[in-house]
Amino acid sequence: MPQAKRSLLELEVAAHEKGDWLLKIFVNDQPIHEQLIAPKPDGSFHSVSVDLTDYAGQKIVLFCSHIANDWHYEFSYWASARVVSREFENLSPASLQAAGTPR
Repeated sequence: MPQAKRSLLELEVAAHEKGDWLLKIFVNDQPIHEQLIAPKPDGSFHSVSVDLTDYAGQKIVLFCSHIANDWHYEFSYWASARVVSREFENLSPASLQAAGTPR
């Protein structure tokens, strides 16, 4: 991960109209995020953002998982997955404090 930058994993995911599934994100085999992905009435995708700033300057293994939770229409749809990094100076002090990062 880039050093001295705020990094986010950004995903666009969706579920089958008749089911839901569990999104689980791991860094170095440790779970860092879990979220139930249910269908939206309009069929659109969920935007999911996971902060990876705690791993700045480290080499990590990032794993995104689709887990069946009730075994009924457990299809997952993935439109995009990307890691975005930004310089800290482009963020306001309030944003940095909310992210738990030093100024």
